[in-house]
Amino acid sequence: NQTSVTHHFPCCYDSAPAIVATTFGSGSLGNYNVFVSSVTNSQCVFETSGYYTGYVHYQALEDGVYSMPDIGRSLEVKTLSFSSTNTYTYTFTATFSCVPIVTATADQDVNVFVTALSKTQVTVEVSDANYNGNVYLQAIEKGC
Repeated sequence: NQTSVTHHFPCCYDSAPAIVATTFGSGSLGNYNVFVSSVTNSQCVFETSGYYTGYVHYQALEDGVYSMPDIGRSLEVKTLSFSSTNTYTYTFTATFSCVPIVTATADQDVNVFVTALSKTQVTVEVSDANYNGNVYLQAIEKGC
């Protein structure tokens, strides 16, 4: 029953990874924002919008484009840096044959929304009109 926990990665990264996280639970257990702060190449702090008892599921990858040859798909990971704005449009460097599935997590207690999405771009908005912080984004190609 806490609002933050420091997590040490089981392996180290060359640079701080982009982390997408979500609370896991049913009913009121899953009804919390989770955000990721103090990210380094060896650890991060998961924080929630209230006292939370449960699991946080996450994926941590360094920014870049990843090929998944076993399934013939691409994955792009990007850290978006917001500076006194609530909207960020990012053009993918990966080539997606279909509109990808996008997940995003902030490094502060704000809501994150994907408001536009195509094979080439994504627009992400946050609930703070003058947000100064990061949003960690992952886009994975799905079957067409």
